Amino acid sequence: MDDRPMRMLILFLVLLMPITGCSTRSHENPLDPENKTTEGNPQWLTAVAQNESVALSWSVPAFRDVSEFVLRDLVTEDILFRGESGSGNFLHAPLPNGLTQSYRLELKLTDGTEQLFPEVLAEPGPAVPWVLDSASGQVLQLAPDARAVAFALDVRDPISIRTDPADGSLLVADFFRGRVSYYTSGGELVWENETLPRPRAILVESNRFWVADPVENRVVELDRGGAVVGASDSLDIPLLLSQGPGESIWVAEQTGRLYQVSPADRSPQFIVEGFESPVAMAPRPNGGVWLADALLEQILKVDPDGTVAQIFPNLPAIASLTPDPVVTDGVWISDRTNNTVSLLDGNGTVLQSLPGLAAPSRVSLSPDGSEIWVADPGLRSVLRFARNGTLISEYDRLTSPIIIDLAFPTP
Repeated sequence: MDDRPMRMLILFLVLLMPITGCSTRSHENPLDPENKTTEGNPQWLTAVAQNESVALSWSVPAFRDVSEFVLRDLVTEDILFRGESGSGNFLHAPLPNGLTQSYRLELKLTDGTEQLFPEVLAEPGPAVPWVLDSASGQVLQLAPDARAVAFALDVRDPISIRTDPADGSLLVADFFRGRVSYYTSGGELVWENETLPRPRAILVESNRFWVADPVENRVVELDRGGAVVGASDSLDIPLLLSQGPGESIWVAEQTGRLYQVSPADRSPQFIVEGFESPVAMAPRPNGGVWLADALLEQILKVDPDGTVAQIFPNLPAIASLTPDPVVTDGVWISDRTNNTVSLLDGNGTVLQSLPGLAAPSRVSLSPDGSEIWVADPGLRSVLRFARNGTLISEYDRLTSPIIIDLAFPTP
């Protein structure tokens, strides 16, 4: 009798055993660094901080021999959830803002043992942080503690974002699609304006929006509903916008001239020239402006009447300027030469620097200056610092965050 078919069958079963008989993913330790699925750090519990609450969600893959799932508050040791479901949601509220909460997911196994997963932290707070991640083309809202993403907007490849500090709403400029969009702090689209061919720089004010279009060589004023109210047309490649004295705004041209434009008279008023490559601009308390020039490697301190009060030289790679709410006439600079973010006083003296950065791009501060947020595409992170320079937390799962813009809405 020919026993070859039987031998072939046995060989087939032997070869199949490593594929089927050992595919007990449930018996692999998810906390083992050698685990190819989790790499020792399973992201099965997510805690997203909110204002006075934390939104918790968990999703555990098929796991055999589990009798119970437990979600525990490690601050109070209270059990927030206990049941047989390996996935679910729980809103932990109300909670005090500013206090870090700690949570843990626990699996009770049928053999009487348990699997304890790493703690997850979240700190409720009022901040509304918006991030533009240029490489992914996304606009994200982070949790107020910079430890998680709250949600992402349905936009692609915007060039600029600006938040309304009063309520956390957001203005988005899409240069290539010729679109300006306005969203609530919760991410709901309110309106879109597609009448501007190439919007770039944008500015949010309490009763209006400003948009610079460097291709059409104009600055457009929009009302809060997104309708065009008027425009300043006689400009030459306007690149930067900033608040000016009274209701006027500052406009910096690529050609090296600085103008003021007011809603009462939209004819640009020439103020000063002499710079070559404006890369950043920030308002001063007296209505003047800070202006960084890449080619001249300097920062200009300009008074409201256009007088250049001071020039700070030897600053070749400034990516952004952000006014400080504590130091009179102070300004934070993102310095890509030294890979630091530094606070200058009104005389250009460095008062403080934040170390450990790779390519800081943009800085945003809380209204009282107690928190300093930095977008660093070199680290692929948004970092949240205390006023004394201590790193509080960071979100490091971004691709290329180039803009961070904060709002602390008034209750």
